Amino acid sequence: TRADALRKPERFRKMLDACLADVRGRTGLEQCEYPQAEFLHGLGSAVRALDTSDIQQSGLSGRKLGAAIREARIELIRQHKALVAQ
Repeated sequence: TRADALRKPERFRKMLDACLADVRGRTGLEQCEYPQAEFLHGLGSAVRALDTSDIQQSGLSGRKLGAAIREARIELIRQHKALVAQ
């Protein structure tokens, strides 16, 4: 599930390794670069490290708290993508 990428980063890394193996298992691509794996690994680390304490202390609860944390994570992803695109 999506949450596994956050709670179980080793599973996320294994999925990225599988993607790399898939690419490199194709004829002619055995030595190709796969920068997407490092990008996604770094992005996952950044999302896991996101400090949500301000959101948690904002008085929100339940679904509203979850939605606020999700939005903070999405914004972090947008910022990370924008930095890479420069």
